[in-house]
Amino acid sequence: MALAMGYSLSQTNNLPAQNAEMVLFVRIRANISMSALDKLQKVGWKLRMEEDIVLPAVDFDQINPWHKWNLNKLQCWSWTEYDQILFIDSDSLVKADLSEVWNTPGGTLFLLSSLIVQ
Repeated sequence: MALAMGYSLSQTNNLPAQNAEMVLFVRIRANISMSALDKLQKVGWKLRMEEDIVLPAVDFDQINPWHKWNLNKLQCWSWTEYDQILFIDSDSLVKADLSEVWNTPGGTLFLLSSLIVQ
């Protein structure tokens, strides 16, 4: 899904003109093969490998297994090197130009997707 999304983003948007980059959040513990990671980079993703989020007050065993790793998405809001974040789940396809989205105040922009795999 992240391959298709990356391809759709790059085909429908001029990311350099939008001062944007595609950043893919990848859980280290997802154990994604190097071959798959190489394919993601070839599509244009900048890979952001991260450990699972630690939330001491959350009992992860009480979370539905299908949703257990979704809390990791919260980590992107701590990435202070970016002025703006557009979060798009990796199961989405971008079918049009996103230029209007970037008309909000800010400077450096990036596109974020998340690859949350058990």
